[in-house]
Amino acid sequence: MNVIMIYMTFIMLLVVLMMIMMYFLISSFRKKTFSGKVLKQVDELKPLFKKYLNNGKKDIKGNDLEELKKIVSNKNGLEAFTICYLEYREKLGDDSKLESFGKQVIDYDCITNNKVVREKYRDSYVLYLLAVYKLNDKQVIDYAFEMLDSPSIYTRNNALRVIENSISADDYIKTLKFINEKKYFFNNKLLIDFLTFNKCDRLDKIIIKELNNFDVDKQKIIIDYLTAIKSDEREVKETLNNVLTNENNTIELELSILKYFEVVKEERIVPCLLKKLSSEDWRVKAISCKVSRVYPTESIKAKLRECLVDKNWFVRYNAAFTLVDIDNTFNETELAKLTDDFAKDITTYALSKKKMEKGVARTERRAVVR
Repeated sequence: MNVIMIYMTFIMLLVVLMMIMMYFLISSFRKKTFSGKVLKQVDELKPLFKKYLNNGKKDIKGNDLEELKKIVSNKNGLEAFTICYLEYREKLGDDSKLESFGKQVIDYDCITNNKVVREKYRDSYVLYLLAVYKLNDKQVIDYAFEMLDSPSIYTRNNALRVIENSISADDYIKTLKFINEKKYFFNNKLLIDFLTFNKCDRLDKIIIKELNNFDVDKQKIIIDYLTAIKSDEREVKETLNNVLTNENNTIELELSILKYFEVVKEERIVPCLLKKLSSEDWRVKAISCKVSRVYPTESIKAKLRECLVDKNWFVRYNAAFTLVDIDNTFNETELAKLTDDFAKDITTYALSKKKMEKGVARTERRAVVR
């Protein structure tokens, strides 16, 4: 009995292994067949791409357009066209001729009616293709908004890429508000890039008016975006100055605003900056010492001298380096007057490093002259 059971188990195992092998063989065959068909159509498409993109022709002629639309009406043809399109994008960059060429052939219906991938990945891949061809009509943007509510992070991220092609500031505000309300996870860097690479006219002037309508996390993202583009719009500077003077801010928000004013100079923040240099939070004080490099007033210099004896190392470090940079009178004579050992150590280091950098700069200048 035991021998029969072992024999039957062995037979069943062999059958299962044969089924697995058959599955992989069939999959491999289908893949090779599919790849072969795609590559064949790539070769057929290349002359048409060359005809219109290498010769500077803008509009595709009737017969050629009809042929191209027929090719992309099935998934093999669509993939082949996308391969050619991306190859040309790699050569030409974001070229307007290429974009126009793609939009004449590919539209929303072409992509959504095409069974490009399995249903499980369909929405994500459809959005990917819409983003590749930079389609941005209302139907496309509405579909992308709908997909922001997808449980798949890949689908949501691709939806952002599609909306990034919109030229309407309202679409960006609407997207950020949706994300703010739904509490879905979106990488902060992704959202900052989403705002930074917008195709609107002065999104910074519009979005700053909406700042108070977002939670602290989204406010930080907006401020980091404004810092990234170095927005010096009057409305932006005034709003952020007003927010900075509010004592009920979170530490994270204060730090983001301080970093903005390190990049965009605004003399009106000096009184507030003096207060931040006396903050009880060492992070605010340390960043304020660094930002002070942009505002070398006598009152700021005096405050930085006080920070040299702060109990926190980062505060002392930033204070010493900023002071050495903005105060030419701060030299070995001033150093000798310091009674605090920690202040003396960090200031000695800052002065010696500045001398070293000057020496390297002089050497490089001499090398250039020679």
